[in-house]
Amino acid sequence: MKKLYKYMIAIMLVAVIFFVASGCKEKEDPNKEKNPDPIVDPIVDPEPEPEPEPEPEPEPEPEPEPEPEPEVDPRPIGKFIGISGYGSISRTTALNPTNKIFKFLIDGETKYFKIYPGDIIYNNNTSSDYSLYKCEDGAYPIQNELCEGYEYYLTIDGETITAVEQITEVPNDYEPVVEYTPGLKTLKNLLATAFAPCGTTLYVYGGGWDYQDVGSSNEAMSIGVSPNWVKFFNENNANYTYKDSNNKAKSYYPFGSWNEYYYAGLDCSGYVGWVIYNVMNSESLSGKGYVMGASKQAKVFSSYGWGTWQHTVSGSSASSYNYVALADALKVGDILSTSGHVMIVLGKCDDGSFVILHSTPTDSITGQPGAGVQLSAINPKNSGSNDCEAYRLCSEYMKKYFPKWSERYQASTRSNSTAFNFPDDKPNTGFMHWTLDGTGVLTDPDGYANMSAKEILADLFNNK
Repeated sequence: MKKLYKYMIAIMLVAVIFFVASGCKEKEDPNKEKNPDPIVDPIVDPEPEPEPEPEPEPEPEPEPEPEPEPEVDPRPIGKFIGISGYGSISRTTALNPTNKIFKFLIDGETKYFKIYPGDIIYNNNTSSDYSLYKCEDGAYPIQNELCEGYEYYLTIDGETITAVEQITEVPNDYEPVVEYTPGLKTLKNLLATAFAPCGTTLYVYGGGWDYQDVGSSNEAMSIGVSPNWVKFFNENNANYTYKDSNNKAKSYYPFGSWNEYYYAGLDCSGYVGWVIYNVMNSESLSGKGYVMGASKQAKVFSSYGWGTWQHTVSGSSASSYNYVALADALKVGDILSTSGHVMIVLGKCDDGSFVILHSTPTDSITGQPGAGVQLSAINPKNSGSNDCEAYRLCSEYMKKYFPKWSERYQASTRSNSTAFNFPDDKPNTGFMHWTLDGTGVLTDPDGYANMSAKEILADLFNNK
């Protein structure tokens, strides 16, 4: 019995040990379908996405070729600063091409040169009088281009300048108050053209004449108002004077019988010559010039077949002028050449006074002479008096349409003795009526010949 008992205890111990070793498994449901243990996939890192292929590096752009260096003009640059001895040297000295008198500032140093006077002189001149040749003939081409204070490229041969090219730019934006048409040969266009430089061009004795002072300058044979005139007007004020006896080297008067500053403004004959050129031509420097002595312009123009000329009228002579009769003989557009002056007649007023256009050095508000191109009055019945319709019209139109000029100057009335000075010992003086019947150079489709000064002004300015 004891052996059996020990055997049974041993079996029970084995069973307990087996049970513990089996992990006390849950009793299985005999009805449950036996499924195999699920297969658990081992944790596997996802395959990395393929790295994008690197973009090919762009081919390097070719380096731009360096821009070529701007060509440097090899010619020296010179600023023209005047003529040595101006105001005291004679015209003969100024015209002699062997004289080294032209001053230029080059690299900060003042240098003196001769200037080539043009082929025409070398080919034709047989005397020492170099004033025989006009600018319009091609004489003194460089001298007729130079303006004091302007810079130029210079072509230099030894001590002689043989060519220049202007560097200084001058504004050319001036618009005349009254419209005109270059080359249109009508009486209205003559007067419209005469207004173009009005109130913006100062009086310069010799202005409009060439360097050698024998004919038309380049400006006087150019279409349109010269930008040099406008520039000079704008640079000055009421203290401008055309004649300074105390400083001849800086005066705009020909103390040496010629004027270095011919390009800066207009005198009376230069003005009329410019007007006539712009009426007779439509291109610059394409024909002959019309600048000449003021006292003979009317007579010379009539010799071209443009009109009829009179030295005086019945009852008027150097010793006994009938000013009213002289004035009554004047017509619209007449060229009036007196002793030392020339004017263009704009028209007659109802009271017998006249409106004229001219370039004259009337005084400024500071008493300095030099007003230039303007409207003025003639009062034959009361010489020099401003108490007339012509003066009132001149004053009204100059103030309204040329205000900058009017800040410096006032309208004026010319005396009878200067307006109608036709002395017997100066037989070229007188006045020219334009022939308007179709047989002359001008026509009058606008009927200006029969209009009063007041009507003409209102029409030209379009009653602005």
